[in-house]
Amino acid sequence: MAEPVTDLERPDPAPSPVDRPPPPGPRTAGPWLVGASVTAVLLLLAGRYGYHRDELYFLLCGRHLDWGYVDQGPLVPALARLADTVAPGNLVVLRTPSALIAGAAVVLVAAIAREFGAGRGAQLFAAFLAAVAGIVLAPGHLLSTTTVDLLVWLVAAWCAVRMLRTGDSRWALGLGLALGVGMLNKLLPALLAVGLLAGVAIAGPRRLLRDRWVHLGAAVAALLAAPYLVWQAAHGFPQLSVASSIAGGDSSYSGRLDAVVLQLVIISPFAVPVWVAGLVALLRRPNWAAYRAVGWAWLVVFAIVLLVGGKGYYDAPLLLVLAAAGAVVTAD
Repeated sequence: MAEPVTDLERPDPAPSPVDRPPPPGPRTAGPWLVGASVTAVLLLLAGRYGYHRDELYFLLCGRHLDWGYVDQGPLVPALARLADTVAPGNLVVLRTPSALIAGAAVVLVAAIAREFGAGRGAQLFAAFLAAVAGIVLAPGHLLSTTTVDLLVWLVAAWCAVRMLRTGDSRWALGLGLALGVGMLNKLLPALLAVGLLAGVAIAGPRRLLRDRWVHLGAAVAALLAAPYLVWQAAHGFPQLSVASSIAGGDSSYSGRLDAVVLQLVIISPFAVPVWVAGLVALLRRPNWAAYRAVGWAWLVVFAIVLLVGGKGYYDAPLLLVLAAAGAVVTAD
């Protein structure tokens, strides 16, 4: 008697022409100009205020370089050490990586909108939403692990969307590379990986769960993150104590109510209808069926943040991805 076929073993149905995702939108220089403007403004203002307490902490960690610290990986302390070596005490140099990352985030949000099929106007709208977003401008003002995390999540999301649109699973290597480098900053990119895997398991294409390129991408991420994970293991995983303290409300932006409120303001209150429209489109548009996993990824990640009592901005980069989708719905 034949064995029953499980959901994971059953092949995904071939999409009908009406269900296939639209081709990417046209290339345009507009988002690059917006991103460059954001970087320029942040650099002009970078020296007008003193050190943030976190920057002083990163500078101190940078003077004692290691593969890990209690609450972060080695990436940002290494950047702080480099900046302080090149130009000791120079706030503009210290904050230059953050300003560049903020500009890159603007371009990436527009690039994700382009993958969803955005025209020039919608790409420019997506870039504008990112350019005025609190989650872009605030971390862009200072050197922070949050700044690097923003870039990592957006690069990973762009690779994921491109893989879902084209069906080319080799993009999983880029996704794994971004996640692995990101986990040398902090472990939050693992949360994005969980969200994307859950989204694929829920909405498909489930063949990706068996794909060798996806497995190879996961191996790349694990290999790159290994030095920090080994450091954490050797020191009794102090990051877990930090996470427990955050869940207990002993930190800024922690607590479930704060997490909900931040979803409404962390890009902009005016952007809420846009990212909500993007979420609905990702979950319901027939010709966006290939992207269902992205909408589910945010739902899963936000649910985990609420469940464990994480900080409300942890999922913010995915809100920018939803806003990119919403820009297509509202501006095209």
